Amino acid sequence: MIYVATALGLIFLSNAIAIAVVEIADIRQYVDIMAICTWLGERPNACSSHAVYSGLLGCGAALVVSGLLWAANRRFLISQQPHRVSGRAFGAFGPVVLLTAICAVIMETSTSLPLYRDEVFLKSPAIISLWNLLWPLCLQLANTASSWRWRGHFLGLVAPVIAYSPFRGVMFAVAIFGVFLPMTEHIATRVKASSVRSREVALYFAIATTTIAITGLYIGIATQERATNMQLGSEGTFVQIASKLGQRIAIPLYQAGLAQAVRLDPNIPTVTDEVLAKLRLRKALSINGYLYATTHHGTALGETTSLYYGEAALRTDAPHIVWMVVAPWLLIVVWLVLRKFGYEAGTLIGIAIWRGSLGGLINIAPALAIQVVAYVALCALQKKEASP
Repeated sequence: MIYVATALGLIFLSNAIAIAVVEIADIRQYVDIMAICTWLGERPNACSSHAVYSGLLGCGAALVVSGLLWAANRRFLISQQPHRVSGRAFGAFGPVVLLTAICAVIMETSTSLPLYRDEVFLKSPAIISLWNLLWPLCLQLANTASSWRWRGHFLGLVAPVIAYSPFRGVMFAVAIFGVFLPMTEHIATRVKASSVRSREVALYFAIATTTIAITGLYIGIATQERATNMQLGSEGTFVQIASKLGQRIAIPLYQAGLAQAVRLDPNIPTVTDEVLAKLRLRKALSINGYLYATTHHGTALGETTSLYYGEAALRTDAPHIVWMVVAPWLLIVVWLVLRKFGYEAGTLIGIAIWRGSLGGLINIAPALAIQVVAYVALCALQKKEASP
């Protein structure tokens, strides 16, 4: 449950921090946000009021779903021990990651260097999609490994993903769902078994805090190196990083408002378009790709993060708060069903809830379906090995 609950906590915190940035900072320094406000034909204050409203709904929905999660976890208790994975699952899954890494290396060696971030999206979109499919599964397998040794092996498979991925969120998710939460869970177990002052508890606490510190440093460096159109002047490095992060944290609220503004546009991609595009079976835009193109002169290289709010505006006629509660709740139901049959997929579902909160449920549903099927198959393969 800790992984699912943490995902809901991240949704609440991200919306709350975004609201704070909107209320405290001068958004006129945020060029991308001002471009959205200009496109909407609204002054900064009016544009920000809509953004704050979507953020407040996001916080409220996270609290409601957290209450439902607490009640469901008490009502539907674990009926059997979860399946564990080890050697056989690693032997089946490891070569897939290795093959993807080889393809990525071949792509890079055949491209003139330096390879910039936008060029990665242009030259290897299929490899990026594969990495985005594989890394949550790596973390799920690591967190259900039969021993710490196998957990380390599965976590090792994430290394090429971190090295290649152009997304800061991947490093953040690996640190939270792959290291910090498992360590926290283990610390809690050891404290119950021994005491809070034991050497083992201190060791795992040090690993968890070091991971968070390294992740923060990585995000800061990556943010500083990221190109921007903001007018930063001669401010210090810390101020520049804070300004860039401020825009990145706050802009999803404005992009959610953008989705509300274009909800009647007949050119909005259909659900079928979005699903088939995610499966690489059709060349089409997702709703977030369409929103990005709308405010970037038709450029299809990029996506917005319009949140569950934006998906509610474009995909349903019900009040936005309804979908903002229903979407993560549907994922929690999937987690409960899998858990009933011994498949503890909390990591996959937690990551899906968090990623879905950024781009919508439909945006992550195809990948999640593949990940769940693969996870169940690998558990079944491992169980077959354990059978006499």
